[in-house]
Amino acid sequence: MLKLSQNVTFESFIRDSFKDGTYHRELRLTDSEVENVKKIFPNASMKAIAETESLDKKWYEVNLKNPHM
Repeated sequence: MLKLSQNVTFESFIRDSFKDGTYHRELRLTDSEVENVKKIFPNASMKAIAETESLDKKWYEVNLKNPHM
């Protein structure tokens, strides 16, 4: 679980990732970060796309515009 200051920083990072008309990103996220993205953008579609060498993070396609990806 992210602490409050980490959560605020993460929320800023996620919002900045999708500014200027960007609706699709590939992001490497932990399980708790995935849950936070779902809270920030409840209609976003998220799909795990690859396992990584890191045990705590996975790559996800995050799409804000087309929730039925």
